[in-house]
Amino acid sequence: MKIKIILISFILSLPFWWGMNTLARNIEAFTFEQALLENPRIFTAQLNQKIFEDELRKMNLVKEKRGLLAAIDIKANSVTSIEIDKQ
Repeated sequence: MKIKIILISFILSLPFWWGMNTLARNIEAFTFEQALLENPRIFTAQLNQKIFEDELRKMNLVKEKRGLLAAIDIKANSVTSIEIDKQ
């Protein structure tokens, strides 16, 4: 009998907690948008962080490629290198 009461109370409380989570998400989004309107440098800082992370990722790829190229043993009199940009 006690288990039924616990299960019923749990099921009846689910909409309340779902509503609280939705309300919290909406309030957080609203306050973040208000902060962006008052201080647009926040958004600029986020963009700069994203650009910085992308540049670091590219640098790590270059380092990995250099390591792979160092292992290649080329026995030639001359070498031609061509860089192809995807942009």
